This record gives sequence, C-alpha cells and structure tokens, in this order.
Amino acid sequence: PEPLLMGRDLLAIGHKPGPRLGGILNEVKRRQIAGELKGREEAIQFVQETYSPDAPLGREQEEV
Repeated sequence: PEPLLMGRDLLAIGHKPGPRLGGILNEVKRRQIAGELKGREEAIQFVQETYSPDAPLGREQEEV
C-alpha cells in the first residue's frame, strides 16, 4: 500500500532529520500493513502520542 506518512510529514510535526525518521516510518508502515493504522491523520496521531521529537528512538519503543 501507499505509505501513510513520509519523512516530510514527520519534519512538519517537529521531528529532526536523521536515521531516526526511518525507524518511525518503518513502525508506521508495519502498523499500516497490520491494519492498525488506516489513514494519514490516524498515523500522525500515533506518531505524536508514541514518539517524542527529542527522545532517542530506542527509548520510546520500550515504553510502547
């Protein structure tokens, strides 16, 4: 399926450029394929609730 989010979407909501964006996008894609995320707004909400723009990627996923 077409990705719900792109790197530019993450930048627009305050995330900084870098390899961390790829990890977030991979998780969004995984959840999209699993049927857990069905639309762009739902994906943005998931990212905002799950990933702090300033936290390292590994720390956030431990809390999920």
